[in-house]
Amino acid sequence: MPWAQFGPHHLIQIGSTFKPDLRPTLTATLVSVWTFPASPPISALVVLLCAWVLPRREGIAVIGLWLVANGIELLSKLIVSRPSLGQPGFVNSFPSGHTVRAFVVAAVLAWTWRRIAFPAYAWALSVTVALVPLGAHVPTDVIGGALLAACLIWTTASVSAAGS
Repeated sequence: MPWAQFGPHHLIQIGSTFKPDLRPTLTATLVSVWTFPASPPISALVVLLCAWVLPRREGIAVIGLWLVANGIELLSKLIVSRPSLGQPGFVNSFPSGHTVRAFVVAAVLAWTWRRIAFPAYAWALSVTVALVPLGAHVPTDVIGGALLAACLIWTTASVSAAGS
């Protein structure tokens, strides 16, 4: 992982929550900026914008999806831990919150504006691919985040479709 910055990590990194990380290389910084919309505040703003545009029932559903996804992510990080093996940043990194939020944002954008579904999901997939070389996650974190997001999105879509 050429851009990996290993060191002490905390469950929630406040600094990178409100601004993209500046990395040692320009490329790594640009990748960090590319993944930034999957951070909690930006993804929340996107979901709230979409909820405002969608009909009321669907708007409430997408807000609930975002809240549940973030809640499960945080709860999982509190419960699931692995031996550090010399890399303390990965002890409580499962599942990847950026992955979960990227796919939730993509799904919400796709539900709101169907024409941008492909670019939204392509961006979400690129975010998940970027997290490993950035040193933010190991592949199992990203896979777990993608599976969690898929389950939550499918459940929300199913419940929403059944309610209409």
